[in-house]
Amino acid sequence: MLKLVDGKWQFENEAALEKFLFQNLEECLGYCPVAQQLRIAGEICDIVAADADGTIVILELKNTEDRYVVQQLTRYYDNLINEAPNLPGVDLLRQPKLIAIAPVFHRHNFIDQKYSTLQFQLLCFSVVPENEKFLFQLTDANASEAVGKRLKLPSINLENKSEIQIDQYGETWRKALQRKDRRLVEWILNLREQCFSLHPAMGSKVTKLGITFGQSRGRNKIYPGDWRSCIKVQGLGQPDRVKLFAYLPRSDKILKMEMLYSTLDGTVECLRLPKRFRKGASSPLRGVPEDGIIQVEEYLKSYFRWYASERNLEQDVPLAISVSEFLQLAQRDWLKRLKNWASFEKATFDQQSRYHST
Repeated sequence: MLKLVDGKWQFENEAALEKFLFQNLEECLGYCPVAQQLRIAGEICDIVAADADGTIVILELKNTEDRYVVQQLTRYYDNLINEAPNLPGVDLLRQPKLIAIAPVFHRHNFIDQKYSTLQFQLLCFSVVPENEKFLFQLTDANASEAVGKRLKLPSINLENKSEIQIDQYGETWRKALQRKDRRLVEWILNLREQCFSLHPAMGSKVTKLGITFGQSRGRNKIYPGDWRSCIKVQGLGQPDRVKLFAYLPRSDKILKMEMLYSTLDGTVECLRLPKRFRKGASSPLRGVPEDGIIQVEEYLKSYFRWYASERNLEQDVPLAISVSEFLQLAQRDWLKRLKNWASFEKATFDQQSRYHST
């Protein structure tokens, strides 16, 4: 259930966090659990609960930092209002309680919270060792005050505290990650968690050469094509030698861009474009040098107009952003492409239906 990362205790994965909190929600926060992993309008709410007055409580749990958790909760509430499922003891007409629980919050979460018309509560969780036992506690991220009741976590085998249990992810993932550097395995599993929590359509293809996240077409299969791909991790050797690729737009194309970075927890300063799009008569893109390397600042200025506005910046966009932030850009753009693709397929289906009905 728990693992030791950089000297701090954490839940082994998001599923373990969710299972523990759902089972102890009433004791911890005083809410009555109603549903877990509730699928509404193609998205999944981690936990739906009710307070003593029947007010709906929606909880989204994250085992790592997530820039979009407030937006995610907003969508879940909108889905519940529109679909109006039968939830015993829940009054959907009352002002909702929207709660995000994570070990740490991104500053964008506080901006989203500040300007939203809905009321959000951001709670930081921590696992505290105390006298050979472990306690789960919540703290209000805004007020830095303890919230709810501290709970004792189930005991764990301390002799195996440093082992990462990868068998639970299936044989394909086990073969890809076994005998790899511990830091790299933890980083990849966190990335897997982030990608899979983005949308039910997200899948992965795992091979000896690497791992690609994109639109799923079955077990260990994703649809071909850059438009349906999101992130690729290549060269599963040492953590600082792994190649990372983000599928992001340049002009009207989606390109597999290599992120040039120093460490996985460092920054991305440059991007390398595929060879076929580099300088030359055959290249459909302008202004790309022969080595295919462009500055992150140049890329952000040329395409992501919303980048500065989201960060509430008046100055130029930064010269570099972190690896995790750039991967989140790729996830966001993939989600947008997925929705556009779904709209296109629906429109095509409707058009064909009208044609055959005439």
